[in-house]
Amino acid sequence: MMRNYTPPGEPYNPWEATFRIPTSLTKLDVRSYLYAVYGVKCTYIRTDNYFEPLETYKRRTRRPSVSRGSSSYKRAVVGLLEPFYYPEALEDMDRNERQEREEWLEKNFQIGQFNERRRLEAYRRWYNSPSWKPFNLVGPRGTILKAVMARQQARDQVAVEGAQTFLEQAPQRSVTGEA
Repeated sequence: MMRNYTPPGEPYNPWEATFRIPTSLTKLDVRSYLYAVYGVKCTYIRTDNYFEPLETYKRRTRRPSVSRGSSSYKRAVVGLLEPFYYPEALEDMDRNERQEREEWLEKNFQIGQFNERRRLEAYRRWYNSPSWKPFNLVGPRGTILKAVMARQQARDQVAVEGAQTFLEQAPQRSVTGEA
């Protein structure tokens, strides 16, 4: 739903609502949707199609082609049987009303929780991407090679210690194979 255009100095018309809808919807679809979902009865519906400008060439290859993008839409202006007033914008509210409204939005829609999840998802995608490198391996080639060698020596030391403990704990076997 979009706010109705009201010219400066003229009052707001509460008997009209404006919607931005997909280009595939017809007036009958809009009428039945509004009645089925919201119980709103309409007196008239006017539609306007807004098309994205034609591209006369492909951006990457610079070859000529005519295509229209996906940002085309249809605007439906609907006449209502009952008046509709938009809720007051947050910028126009005083401090207490704004805080109550934000608490209501958080309670009913969990906007803060959604934003936190979106931030964590972006963080996860960024650090799990192949372009990300661990901080301890970033640096000059010599530093990286020293870190790799230190890890390899630590692994070798663990293997040597394990072999020594195995040999110490193994029983002494004779040449005949008896224990």
